[in-house]
Amino acid sequence: MMDYQEMIDRDLQAVLSDQADDITVQAARYSLFAGGKRLRPKMMYMTFRMFGTDDEQLRDDVRYYAVTLEMIHTYSLIHDDLPCMDNDDLRRGKPTCHKVYGEGIATLAGDLLLNSAMERLMKITLTKPQYSYASYKIAELAGISGMIGGQSIDIDSEGKDISLDRLYELQEKKTGALIESAVVTPYYLIKGIDQNSAESDRYACLLRRLAKHIGLAFQIRDDILDVTSDANTLGKSCGKDERDNKSTFVTLLGYDEACGKLDEEIDKCHRILDEMAENGLFVDEYRELTAISGTEVTELEYRFLGPKISKFDLVNMSADDRRVLASELRDKILRTVSQNGGHLASSLGAVELTIALSTVFDYEKDKIVFDVGHQTYSYKLLTGRFGEFDTLRQEGGVSGFPRINESKYDAFDTG
Repeated sequence: MMDYQEMIDRDLQAVLSDQADDITVQAARYSLFAGGKRLRPKMMYMTFRMFGTDDEQLRDDVRYYAVTLEMIHTYSLIHDDLPCMDNDDLRRGKPTCHKVYGEGIATLAGDLLLNSAMERLMKITLTKPQYSYASYKIAELAGISGMIGGQSIDIDSEGKDISLDRLYELQEKKTGALIESAVVTPYYLIKGIDQNSAESDRYACLLRRLAKHIGLAFQIRDDILDVTSDANTLGKSCGKDERDNKSTFVTLLGYDEACGKLDEEIDKCHRILDEMAENGLFVDEYRELTAISGTEVTELEYRFLGPKISKFDLVNMSADDRRVLASELRDKILRTVSQNGGHLASSLGAVELTIALSTVFDYEKDKIVFDVGHQTYSYKLLTGRFGEFDTLRQEGGVSGFPRINESKYDAFDTG
């Protein structure tokens, strides 16, 4: 996948830059440049590249719409974080807008980004009326028929038991609507799609289906990570769904079935991409974007834990980084033991101690003897056995105890 990040950030620099002295503008730009994956503008570029056009003016127009959509997305995050809504203190690893500028200015900052985005959608159609439907559709999907409608259901459902069908409706609107805008809008621009052709055009229909399944996959993934990850890793508050008594795919389906649903949605994405590839379209970037499964979702989010983690990494980590590593170790142990069985309490209780020992001692010379063999899961993950850790306690796999013949770092046999 191309690295679009630099181009997106450069394009965003122009947003409200001529009024940067205003406190509301400063708050809006603070949130606009607070980091983030820029997923929606990236998908706009990916769809543009999918159809292989070399029209430079069209490319510039896609960039214009990509900036506009990111403005709408950022407004929604500012308002979502307000105390009257999700009441979050952290977004993209930084204090939320209202924590820095206060609730009143944060509210205005969100309003400003949305209103400015609508101005942009209307302005471009003054000179390019063939884009009218594309602009209208973004506005519609940001409103009560889309994102705001999903947010309305979300708030109204707090503390209530809702059906799985209602949850699908909520998430298809709240998360999926702007993803639909990202995936489909470039095609509308390329073809000058109007309302009638939007309903019948083959690729417009395929792209809307693709967007639906991408949106659901990302939402299920977020629900899983809200349970398994931590704020330092994700850059936003975790555990808030449970805190706010919200229904999620994990609470309604359970952890394992939610992971299975994630795999189903990804499979549906890939089937649509296969159909499009058969017609000569460039789908590699979307394949890479959706190359994630229920069993892999958390591993792909690890910042430090992996097969190449070394003594050098540990020694040079900050205290905050080591806390993130501890969370990642716990997550990996929990996920593996939930599948394979094993000993949780003793291993989870020794995570920080194992990190400390691994930082101070040199495994090439020093040998660590554990009081209880069950405490060694973190130790195994930090001594080169991350890649095969999913085989824990399976025949021919990683042992649940120290084993001299398994690793040169195991000083004795037990169990």
